[in-house]
Amino acid sequence: MGCGASHPADTVLGEPTRQGTADTVNAGMVHGSRGSYAGIPLLEMYRDVEEKLLKQAHDRNYDKAALNTKLLEAQGAPGLQAKSALLQVYRTQADVYTDFAAKSPLYINMPTVCAAGPGNAIPGSLMLGKAAELEAEVDALGRGGADGQSPVPPNTPLLGEHLTAVMKLKAMWGRKLLQITLTVYTHPVLGRVALVQPLLLTACVQRLFAEGEEIVTALLEGGASPNVRNSLNMTALMMVVAALAKRLAGALDNGYNDDLTADAAKATAVARLLLAAGADVRAWMLGFGRTWSAMSEREQEVALNFGSIQATRAVLHLDRYTVRDGYDLLLRPLRERAEAVSPGAGAHLDQLEQLLTHGLPGGGSGAGGGEPGAGGAGGAGVLERSDSARGAAGCGTSLAVNKDVTWPWVQAMSNITWAVSQVAMGSDAAARRAILRALQTQAPFALPPMSVVSVAQLRQQGRIPRFSRVDSAKDMHDAAETAAAPAAAADAPPPQPLPFEPLQVDELPPGCVVVFVSHRWLGRGCPDDDKGTKLKQVYAIADHVAKHRRVPADKVYLWLDYSVVDQDNPMPGVQALPVYIACCDEFVYVHHDEYWERAWCLTEQFMHWKLGTGESKHRLDPTGLAFTTESSRVQPPDPTYGKLAVEADRIALASMTSIMPYTLPGDEDY
Repeated sequence: MGCGASHPADTVLGEPTRQGTADTVNAGMVHGSRGSYAGIPLLEMYRDVEEKLLKQAHDRNYDKAALNTKLLEAQGAPGLQAKSALLQVYRTQADVYTDFAAKSPLYINMPTVCAAGPGNAIPGSLMLGKAAELEAEVDALGRGGADGQSPVPPNTPLLGEHLTAVMKLKAMWGRKLLQITLTVYTHPVLGRVALVQPLLLTACVQRLFAEGEEIVTALLEGGASPNVRNSLNMTALMMVVAALAKRLAGALDNGYNDDLTADAAKATAVARLLLAAGADVRAWMLGFGRTWSAMSEREQEVALNFGSIQATRAVLHLDRYTVRDGYDLLLRPLRERAEAVSPGAGAHLDQLEQLLTHGLPGGGSGAGGGEPGAGGAGGAGVLERSDSARGAAGCGTSLAVNKDVTWPWVQAMSNITWAVSQVAMGSDAAARRAILRALQTQAPFALPPMSVVSVAQLRQQGRIPRFSRVDSAKDMHDAAETAAAPAAAADAPPPQPLPFEPLQVDELPPGCVVVFVSHRWLGRGCPDDDKGTKLKQVYAIADHVAKHRRVPADKVYLWLDYSVVDQDNPMPGVQALPVYIACCDEFVYVHHDEYWERAWCLTEQFMHWKLGTGESKHRLDPTGLAFTTESSRVQPPDPTYGKLAVEADRIALASMTSIMPYTLPGDEDY
């Protein structure tokens, strides 16, 4: 994203100018996170803050009645997190979710984090509530106080109250804390990351064998869709299969066989409810395919080694699978043993198999045969995982979402995790773009499509064009009127810039190369200067990548922030930044004396490193337009402490760099 204009007023007194790559900058960068910040022992402070928060969360000296009331009555994004945590507390009644659906309908299908277990539901909800408070505090500080009337000057160093607030927010989502209070698993690509999913899927796991039918019924009647996936692309039906598989395997292995029939009956009953509400048994889900196959046995043992999702490892070697495939690999191996100790369990498993194969009798959702993914409400569509990544087809009916909502960051964190966890399942950039295309129809929120600009468009414009959806629509209208009008008089004013609309990645031809361009803006509110310096650099980048990839220059397309993100409403594009980086074939950054100090530039470097989208990246030295190739495996500095032209943006950076999360350099055991 744009890193802000470079001008003398931006300079922070006493800061040396730093140049070089992440290798040389990481060790001594003032805004880095290795050990200190402007003389403050950052790592020591981080640990101290986190330990205090942990103690506070697990301190039982609180008003239980008042806390319970707060959790039950909370609405919106904090309410969604509270209701997810309460699914671990088995005395919570179904009417709590009926009330939430009525008062917070926008959130009924939204993904959210999951508590790690019943013992951590209350501490987890306390921590989530505190995180929301801290986000508001950091945001207010960034705007210059609660009234927002005294904005922080550009590039003001983080000190005092502001630094403490940001540190607390980072500590809130620190790796230790996530492991204790939330369901965190090891993603084969992203590493440690929180599992996020809608309330319906959490209910299908956590309440399946308690009040499963009542809770699921309340959620479905409140508008929950059975076709919204979790961050591993699994449907509610698949979570029922996984939960039952874990339950049966645990009972059989430990000799607890009394409830097998009841457990299988409850799972079958919930599956019927989901199918009656429109769940599609033919919908494809994604595995990790060759990414999983390339992992060592030890890596496979560690990945997804948590709770009910542990059982789903049986399907992860597949490129794609249906819920019937999940039944065959997770439950079928247990059927004979379950039948031997509880004949009634076998009968219910047979019924469940029929439901997951044919849907409900009489033509329920998914019934009637046909190819998987060929249709149905919210079907996943066909996702090709081959090198050509032909993409998604037959995606079915899209979920109705409100496109005018700008989600608070406490919710946006879950949205980002939901999308990037699935996109990262693609084995290459083309496959990831195909997954993104399918997620456009599956997401319960407006996931902005990925746009790019071509070299031909840049040459036609003769400048780096600014993209605004409002301006674009107006330009197109004006262009149509101009074409229909008589020829202009000789003394007419000079022509306005040509209408501009970025290209959708869905429209790109086969064999194209998409490049993410990370750079420091050169002008105020504009990436270029009056000499066209940045435009020349972009042309050089396209030529370099074309030679590197051995493709014609017209096959190179660029993700260039100013030209592809709506500049009048940038936040949706900002929140989708990790997804866009994951979908690019190449990453190029333009060196600048201040590049490694700018927070947004560091964010782009961090996401490229964390997402593992390539083993190398390209650096452009503006002097002579020379390129060098660098390793992408070197951890960049933490973007949270970088310079910002707009201080209020720091809440976004602190959130984005915590969801995956960021491991502090030199602190491998942290």
